[in-house]
Formats: sequence, C-alpha cells, structure tokens
Amino acid sequence: MKIFFKFLFVAFTILITITKTYAASVEPIQLNAFGNIERFIIDPDSNYVVYNEFESIDVLNRFSRKIDGSSGNIPLGSNIPATSVFSNFQIDNNSRVISRVDNPFTGNRDFLSILIDGSNPTLLSAPFISPGNVSSFSLTGEGNRIAFITTSGGGLFSIPNDGSEPAIDLSSSIDPNGNVDVGRIRQTLDSNTVVFDAELDAIREEALFSVPIDGSQDPTQLSPLNNSKVDNFSVTPNLETVIYVEEVGDDESDTFQQQIFSVAIDGSSDPIPLTGLITGSFNIIEFKISPDSQHVAFTTINEALNQAQLFSVPVDGSSTPILIDEGNNIY
Repeated sequence: MKIFFKFLFVAFTILITITKTYAASVEPIQLNAFGNIERFIIDPDSNYVVYNEFESIDVLNRFSRKIDGSSGNIPLGSNIPATSVFSNFQIDNNSRVISRVDNPFTGNRDFLSILIDGSNPTLLSAPFISPGNVSSFSLTGEGNRIAFITTSGGGLFSIPNDGSEPAIDLSSSIDPNGNVDVGRIRQTLDSNTVVFDAELDAIREEALFSVPIDGSQDPTQLSPLNNSKVDNFSVTPNLETVIYVEEVGDDESDTFQQQIFSVAIDGSSDPIPLTGLITGSFNIIEFKISPDSQHVAFTTINEALNQAQLFSVPVDGSSTPILIDEGNNIY
C-alpha cells in the first residue's frame, strides 16, 4: 500500500511539473504595434482581428492581423484624424470592413469599404450617396447592403457594401413631397428588411415603418399616426414581429404615458398592446426579447420613489404582464 501511494505522489508531482512547464511556455501573441487600442472586432470567419489604434493623441490608425499572429499588421486606414467618425466600423460576411469616415475632399461623411486583407478599398461617396452626409448606418453580417440615414433631409437609403451600384432611396415615398425625417434604423438578422421610425414633416407626427432593403417594395406603416412618438423598438429573433414602446404626451413635464406594443413586421395585422398605459410616475427603462421570440421582459422605474419593477409578457399579448420582481435597484 505504501508503494502504491508513493507511486501516486510521484505521478502527481510529474503531472504538476509538466503542466507548469507547458503553461510557462505558452505566451500571448502581441498583435498590435503601438498600444492604446480603441476598439477591436474578430471577423466572422475567426481568422482576423481588426482594431483601431492611436498612434498619437491626434492620429488613429486601423489594422487587421491574423488572429494567430502569422501575418503582419495590415493597414486598413492610416493617419485618420482621431476626431473623425472613423472609429465606427463593422465587418460583413464577405470580409469587408465597412466604416464611416470624414472625407477631406468633399467635407462629407462617407463610407470606406475595404477587404480585411487590405485590398480593394472603395470610397462610397458621391455620386453613390446623395444627398448629404452619412448620419448613421446599419449592417448585419448576413447581408450585402448597408442601410444608412443622411443628415440632409434625414432620408433612408441603402447601397451595396462594395459600391457596385448607386444608393437607392427607401423612404421618400412615405411622403409625396419627400419631407421625411428618419430617426433610427434596425436591420433584421437576415439583412432583408429595415425597420425605422420616421417623422412626416408636413404633419409633425411620427410612426414606425418596415421596408425591404433592396427597395423592391415601398415602406409599410406599422404604427398609427396618433400624436405619439416611438420611444424604442426592436425586431424579434424569428424576424416576424416588431416590439416597440409608444409614448404620448410631454416627457419634459412628466405628463407622458407609455405603452408597449407588438406588430407583425409585414404590417399584416394591427398593433397588439402588451401593457396598459404606464403613467409618467413609472418610466419604461428597457425591454428585451427572449431568444425564442415568445416573451418580452421589461423594467419600469419610479425615480422619485427609487422603486423599480421587472415584468414579463407574451409577445402575442395573450396574457397580461407578470410582475417578476420589484425593489430599489434592479439591474
């Protein structure tokens, strides 16, 4: 028995020694050159890391590098003023890095599209984008088109990621005079549909819309024009339903009311109220949709009383909200 335990002790000691030696021999690979990493993303194929790096306090560069360190740093944009919006970038499934960047020649905010290996840089600027500057954009990995809003007129457009075709207008048909001010945009996970809220300037009222990203159909109105505004919205993972918070009244004077609705993304049915009217004493702080697209969880808070509540409700509105918890602080 003593021999057996002695054997186990020796074997365990050897194992610990081997583990420590192996751990000491495996060191992290430094991928960046300078330091001061501002942001980084791993590409969908898991082959590259793309990152922003400050060369100095005023100069921002972007590089890609093989995640295993087998390549050098590949420049994807250099000597960009750090005050520009160059830092906002995404990667599509075709390994194109899409970013918004200040164009020093036109003064506009345009798109820079470049392959992750540094080849085929394309500036998606006029005549591709007209009119005005790029205000914000949306891109999901599955798609080949970018949806974006312009600062001039607030219109919604889309354009191929590689700039192979001109941009197309997705929103002006809502108003014959083209006076549409698009606020926020969400792309579905399959990238085929854009959901957006827009204000019609002629009547100063806001509603929610959906439109195919390729412009094959005109926008479909999802919420009514009823002197309300859309406070927040999101698309369910199954791509069938839009959840949104409607707000009526004056939020500055705390006399507003909020209500959560669900509506079919194709506008085939009227909005379904998921909650009753929530008064200004309680504000809807946020909501989240379950991965199976069946439930919405949301929080309300009364700042004056320092009281928070957490609820859940079916997406189809088949039952009233269930109070999950309440207290002073819910995160």
